[in-house]
Amino acid sequence: MRRPLAIAFLLELAACGEAGPPRLDTRPLPPPQLVVVNKCPAQTPDFTALHLHSAVDNYRGTPNLLAGPLKVEESVLLKPGAGSFYVTAVRTKLDTTPIAMTTKTPLELLTGTYELWLLQQSFRLYPPRPSPDLGRPREAGRADLPRRDAAPRDAAPREAAADAPRPDRGRDRSGE
Repeated sequence: MRRPLAIAFLLELAACGEAGPPRLDTRPLPPPQLVVVNKCPAQTPDFTALHLHSAVDNYRGTPNLLAGPLKVEESVLLKPGAGSFYVTAVRTKLDTTPIAMTTKTPLELLTGTYELWLLQQSFRLYPPRPSPDLGRPREAGRADLPRRDAAPRDAAPREAAADAPRPDRGRDRSGE
């Protein structure tokens, strides 16, 4: 009696084993990208140079990554590759004296598209948005992820003020 049960169990196990474990996506993740946006006030001079470098003080030996001045609200897409590096942005003062500002610590980019804002005296780095496709590039027109400037989807609706007059429910109160 036990032998037929054991054979049936082994056959069932073999049938289940044909499908195998779920296959993992083995495609390599895309290299990181960096979108640099000039978010300075309108009266601020444009950034004239942008450098990526490995040590905090060696930006002068690296190439300028800007083809021309980076004006206010303009952006540039860089594909630096994975790793860590410092960012130095150079602009001029009103009297044409160059000012260079460098990130305090190196940026460590893994995969996805990062956004770096150049502010008047600082930087702001936004990490890649989480996506269900594990960092794969999004197709054009996909709207499943919110924009940075959009209100959060889970924002609570505005409550009516407690002291606000309540609307009349259709009863005529003119004769009262």
